[in-house]
Amino acid sequence: MSTTAPRPPRVTNRLGLPIPGDESTADYVEYTGAICDQLDAVTASTEDLTPLHVPVVSPAELSSPPYDAPEDGQTVDVLADVAVGAIWRLRWRAGLGDAFGWSFVGGTPLEAVEEASSQLATLNAWIGGFAPTITVPRPGIYRVEQRVSAQLQSGTTWQSFFLSADRASVPNSHTLWAAHTGAQQVLHGTNAQWGNLTGWGRTVALSAGEVIRTMINVQNAAMIMWHRGMRVWPVRIA
Repeated sequence: MSTTAPRPPRVTNRLGLPIPGDESTADYVEYTGAICDQLDAVTASTEDLTPLHVPVVSPAELSSPPYDAPEDGQTVDVLADVAVGAIWRLRWRAGLGDAFGWSFVGGTPLEAVEEASSQLATLNAWIGGFAPTITVPRPGIYRVEQRVSAQLQSGTTWQSFFLSADRASVPNSHTLWAAHTGAQQVLHGTNAQWGNLTGWGRTVALSAGEVIRTMINVQNAAMIMWHRGMRVWPVRIA
């Protein structure tokens, strides 16, 4: 009497898992067991692939384990400003060769505004210490940008208005910027003439706790300024 050879089981394309067909109950049980064995093997091979979890830490925690000795490529979120929830995503780059190994890869800048008007009594000199101010939380290299609106209340000649920034530790000084960070805004010498000025973004190394402030240079005492704003981003921090 002739017998029919058992048909080989079908298997899935990617993992080779057996697909039960019209085989006997015993074969079905065997195939099901083989599927479980294969799935268990796949699970074992992915045990070390932990889900991506980026911790959120305070700026001070970067000086404590494990962040004081990070691995190359390690990522962390720093809560730079609790009041507004500003978070900086940083990635450690071991090959940079200096203390500022945490590179900024995304997030919200620190921002400050001052709507009150101010008038300068000292002309043709850089005067700092004006609001708004921003305090940087970590040593690092930062990008600083500013804006201001200015008005010439009286006069009949062209007037120049310059925008920059100073540090509270070194007032009225360009020791960091070397020159004004902003473009020149020329205001036409007619009553109530006004204009806007945006400071060019500059990158500068700052120490932790350094206070960045607005600094102004005007030609005419009848100039007033208001609507001042400042933004600070990290480029790389320690």
